[in-house]
Amino acid sequence: MDFERILTELLDTIEGSLGAILMGYDGLPIEAVNRSKILDLPFISAEIAPLLRKAQEVSSRLDRGGVKGLFVFLETANLSFWDIGGGCYLGLAVSPEVPRGQVGFKTHRFLPKLKAEI
Repeated sequence: MDFERILTELLDTIEGSLGAILMGYDGLPIEAVNRSKILDLPFISAEIAPLLRKAQEVSSRLDRGGVKGLFVFLETANLSFWDIGGGCYLGLAVSPEVPRGQVGFKTHRFLPKLKAEI
């Protein structure tokens, strides 16, 4: 499995990217590539996992299908989490100045590559 290479390629395509992490549904990191000294990707994945589980619970109660993504916009970074199947999520951190549409468009191109490696 070449997760590090895929995550690095993703970060290389998005100017202003800060880091990417492949994490389990439990929040445990599988692979991470960090380009920011102030970003603790394993800590972020552990803290975001309960939010992802809660979002799944809400979606289930609303009978709206599974949660495909979760986005958190902070003052210093925008975080996005994408369900890639197999109980795994892709987490991506970018500078707040990066256009959100660009992040989504470019990230979607990499999801099949990650799914194929799981």
